[in-house]
Amino acid sequence: MCSLPLTILIININMKNPIILLSFLIFLALPETASASCALTENGTPVCAFWTSADVVFLGKALKVENAPKNEGFPEGARKIRFQVQQNFKGADNPTFTVVSTADCGLNIKSGQTWVIYANNDIVVKSFSAFRGVKIEPKIISDEAETLKNITAGNSDTAISGRFVSAANNGAYIYEPVEISVAGGGKLLTAKTDTNGAFNIPVPDGNYQVELKFPFKASFKWNENLLGTALVEGIPTLFRYEVRLNDGDCQFNFFEVSKSTP
Repeated sequence: MCSLPLTILIININMKNPIILLSFLIFLALPETASASCALTENGTPVCAFWTSADVVFLGKALKVENAPKNEGFPEGARKIRFQVQQNFKGADNPTFTVVSTADCGLNIKSGQTWVIYANNDIVVKSFSAFRGVKIEPKIISDEAETLKNITAGNSDTAISGRFVSAANNGAYIYEPVEISVAGGGKLLTAKTDTNGAFNIPVPDGNYQVELKFPFKASFKWNENLLGTALVEGIPTLFRYEVRLNDGDCQFNFFEVSKSTP
């Protein structure tokens, strides 16, 4: 966690469209990444955001689990898992599908188990790398799988959403509401964060600029994995980023914030 008096850690779940603009004369374009990080599975992230950021999503039964060979470029502790695909939600068109699970993902998958798997095409090791998995218990209806069925059936809104949490107070958002404006398609939509620090704005597919307006003095600290650190201050502070959405996409950002004293 960051220790600055007021910091906001920005994690962009929509890794396929990671163009972010920061106001007050700092404009940054983030590079694309081949696969999503396990660290992005933050509490409160909607299922549709993981579906949007993944290249492959499916429900499947693990047929074979084995260590991934190091001589093929896989990291220490990586495992290859071959699944029988029971339901393809995105990109898994074959009857069986093999993914790699690295040690830092912590997916303890065993043969015979059924999982919902989210994976991205890792061009470095030339394989699909799982970044999230949800174990499905026998004879229990899975909310995860039901949500994915609704998404693929077109029963889910295209949306721009996010959630703010506080660095203190066990993560509960304790500050004033943040105002969100979404501009695009000739329209301007506005909303404020609710008591849980969350917001969700349904939109048609298209290109949008999102503006966050903080009613208190703020400075922003970027994740060091993304371009190091950039700080800006102001009252109020504005933060802008751009989003490109296709029909059914759900763009989600997770923010961690603490407030400085005057």
